[in-house]
Amino acid sequence: MSTPARHIIIDDATNAAVDLCATCLHASDCVYATPDREPVLQCEFFEIEGAANEVIDEPAKDVEEAPTGLAGLCVNCERRADCTLPRPAGGVWHCEEYA
Repeated sequence: MSTPARHIIIDDATNAAVDLCATCLHASDCVYATPDREPVLQCEFFEIEGAANEVIDEPAKDVEEAPTGLAGLCVNCERRADCTLPRPAGGVWHCEEYA
């Protein structure tokens, strides 16, 4: 079974591919790749060779702490007084309860 030709958009100024698929490890067997698609700018399956897949647990060293001892979204969250969620030293930078 032949694979349809991939449509890669090239930037005329830089002569470089415009989307993620040009460098993705899964491009050859991607279920989303179609010849008439728009450029892909975000993909949860995107992976490149040699990429670090480790999570860094250390908080950033240059984070400024608020006078209250909080960092991140907690500093100005309206719900911080009654919040029961954990507050790591490096601050909370994504929270579905933020208001």
